[in-house]
Amino acid sequence: MNELVTQTGAILLKSAELLKNPAIGGAVTGMFSWLKEVLGKKSAKEKLELIEKNEHNEDTINSLKSNLDFILEDNDDLQAQLAEKLKELDLLMKQEGVDSSVTTNTINVGNNSNPKIVQGINTKGDITIN
Repeated sequence: MNELVTQTGAILLKSAELLKNPAIGGAVTGMFSWLKEVLGKKSAKEKLELIEKNEHNEDTINSLKSNLDFILEDNDDLQAQLAEKLKELDLLMKQEGVDSSVTTNTINVGNNSNPKIVQGINTKGDITIN
């Protein structure tokens, strides 16, 4: 279930880019409609609308992921529905040559035990940060 929520979060993060692609945009819009129905709350619908307008921040997405995680818990039917939507989107993204991977790298900086989360690092060698 956590993987479904993580994948959904990745789609939400990339939604501005995905909605611009005619081959993928319809499926993303369909997923948004499904999420609005499933999440039900007015605040969740407003957050999804902010994402559709590309007027969101990381907290907006994290809040939706938390709501989704709660709703999917012990609900095999909704999990299956979301998995199907994500599978459809993944297939369309592959057909269009859009990167569908979810990358999260955790880095502990110095003696600080608070991890920093970094996404989308592409490198062919070592990374040195001074």
